[in-house]
This record gives sequence, C-alpha cells and structure tokens, in this order.
Amino acid sequence: MEGPQHSLPQSRLPRSLKTIGLCLGFLLSTTIGAVIGAAVDFFGPRTVEKIISSKPVSFSAASTDQREGWTAALPGQPDMQNAPGAGSNCTETYDWAKRQGAADVNQSELLLAAQGQRSRAIAITNMRAKIVRKYPIPKGTRVMRPSAGEGDVIAIGLDLDSQNPIAQSIGDSGNFQGAYFNKNYVTLAEYEIATFRIIAKAQKYCYEWELVVDVLEDGKEATVIVRDGAQPFRTTGPSNSYNKYYEWAWYATPPNLITTSPDS
Repeated sequence: MEGPQHSLPQSRLPRSLKTIGLCLGFLLSTTIGAVIGAAVDFFGPRTVEKIISSKPVSFSAASTDQREGWTAALPGQPDMQNAPGAGSNCTETYDWAKRQGAADVNQSELLLAAQGQRSRAIAITNMRAKIVRKYPIPKGTRVMRPSAGEGDVIAIGLDLDSQNPIAQSIGDSGNFQGAYFNKNYVTLAEYEIATFRIIAKAQKYCYEWELVVDVLEDGKEATVIVRDGAQPFRTTGPSNSYNKYYEWAWYATPPNLITTSPDS
C-alpha cells in the first residue's frame, strides 16, 4: 500500500512576482496617465472642438422672401396635384415651388446666421458666389407672392452676372458700392453669432450657385461652403412672358393659390 499523500508547500515565488507585477503595472499606468493627462490639458480643448465641429464657423441660411414678397420661375408646368390648398401659408407655397426646381426671379434674399465653433475669435474675411451652373432664363411658369411691405436694410450684395461675384456693400438706394471685405471683416468671439442679410441679383441667366465664405482661424485660412440645404441656391433673371401665372393670394379668406395674368 502506498503511504499517505502529502501536498508539497507552494512556492512563494509566483505570488511575489505577481505582487511585483501589479506594483509595476500600477506605477506604469499612473505615469502614462499623467503624461496623457498633461497632453490632454495642453492639446485637448482645441482637439475636442475640431472633433465636435470640423468647421470653424457654422452657417444657417434661410430665404426672407417668404415674408416680404417673392417671385419664382419654373422651366415648365408645375405639379398642381401637390399644390398648396386653401388656407396654406406663404412658406408652404414657396417651398412647393422650390421643390419643383423654381428659381428666385431678379434676386434671392437670404438671412444668413454665422456662429463661431471655437472658444477663441474667428474672423470672416470674404464672401463670394460660386456659380455651379447657368442656363437660359426659364419661361414656363411664374409663381409669386405680392409684398405686404418694405423689408429690412440689406448688408451684403452679390452680382451673379459679374465675372467675379464677390460680396459688395449696398448703399441706401440699393446700389452695389464695391467690395465689402476690402475695408471690413467680421470677428466672431467665443461661440458668437453674427447675422447677414444677403441679396444676390441676376438679369442675364438663371444661376445655380453656392456661397463661399473665407475664414481665418489661428492665422490659417479656411473655406466654408453654404448651400440651400443639399441643393445650390437658384436665382434667375426675369422673362418678358411665361406660359402660366400663379399667385399666392395672402389677402384672400382663406389664403390660396390662384391663377393670374401677366399684368398681375
């Protein structure tokens, strides 16, 4: 018969090595954490800002013509099955025309809000229109909303017929009076918002265009493109005649879309 079994005493060496390893790991992680923490403190805020928003300035553009009166032109006959019904409002009618490819006639008036996306000052140094496409003035259908009054003073003008449609100052008479950013620039302090009223004029063609804005961040230039949502802005010169004429009669009860004549 075999004698009684005796378990050998476990060596203390593995446990000691484990303890030493844990201590070294703690010291190493503490050291690395301190280094990373110092780096985050130094680089972190600006890095986080750029992760949150890659653009130094964010822009939001909305047409003001819905409130002050507007005229839009389509290349053909609009889809009247989806036309705004009685009791619709001006914005719904304008959006319906724009969804069918309508362009603002004579001018597009935009209210542009610019907000800095950094905890330091950002300078807007220039604005200009970039023509994406131009084509003959559409003569299919005119849709309009008569103005109910005067609008606010316009700050920036764009001549889309120009070879270089840069931002221009606008005088009291409404005339464009030279490059605005030759003598001016706009500084946005920490997350500050600045508002621009921009009017883009066209007489010769129908234009699809984007607004290009130059900004200065930490001594480096950057460019931000502003569009009408996912589409370019559309502005066209006027036509002498159209095949169809419609008007959103805001003065009717209830307001509704009516057929009109060229003299309206």
